[in-house]
Amino acid sequence: MSKFAKRWTFQSKLRGDEQWTTHPQLDFDVLVEFRDLIWRKYQRRRSTYEDWLELDREVALRAKLEKRPLPAPAGERGGEEDEETTS
Repeated sequence: MSKFAKRWTFQSKLRGDEQWTTHPQLDFDVLVEFRDLIWRKYQRRRSTYEDWLELDREVALRAKLEKRPLPAPAGERGGEEDEETTS
């Protein structure tokens, strides 16, 4: 992946391939994982908040278009465990 002129480019290459394969659009689940990766990079000051915000907006738009539930950002999930409520 790379970003140039405010545009993300996603590419992959297998070991025996000579050319890189460009992926025009990521699957929704991969996009969510990428958003979370950029959030973690932002927390370590290796990415900008604007980069994360742009990806968060893209995830929200894709979730709406694909009629999927909107996944919470990594920082708001509070871990993978479900919380139990006590009365």
